[in-house]
Amino acid sequence: MQLPQIRLFPSLYLAGFLIFIHLGAMLCLLALPTVWTIKGGVLCLCVYSLAHCLNRHVLQRHPTVIIKLWPSEQGTWILQAKNGKVHIASLRGDSVITPAFVLLNFQQPRRHFLLLKNNLTVMLCADGVEAEAFRRLRVYLNVLRFSH
Repeated sequence: MQLPQIRLFPSLYLAGFLIFIHLGAMLCLLALPTVWTIKGGVLCLCVYSLAHCLNRHVLQRHPTVIIKLWPSEQGTWILQAKNGKVHIASLRGDSVITPAFVLLNFQQPRRHFLLLKNNLTVMLCADGVEAEAFRRLRVYLNVLRFSH
């Protein structure tokens, strides 16, 4: 079974989840009996984190965000970043497949002994991928999982 290229789009589900989590953290912070200057500083960090997460993961404006992926015939996966860089990686066994989202964990070969980060994680929400491509990806991954 050959899987076509999967193009990632901005996801409203992911945006809602990130906003919900960040607002929850801010509300919990406000309930703490702490000095307001500390609360203000941590609230600013939460707002920055929310803006960064929305910009990178939802709006896909960061140049290194993965925008397209597909499996190769050699058993590895090809991941294309927004800046045009192509990563070749193998799918790890701890990836998560649900009806609402797919969390793919990849491992890249180390090219240099100082390169510490050789793992890539890509989250695909049901509304961030074409419906047929998302369904086929889930079927492909389930077949791949049970065939090993």
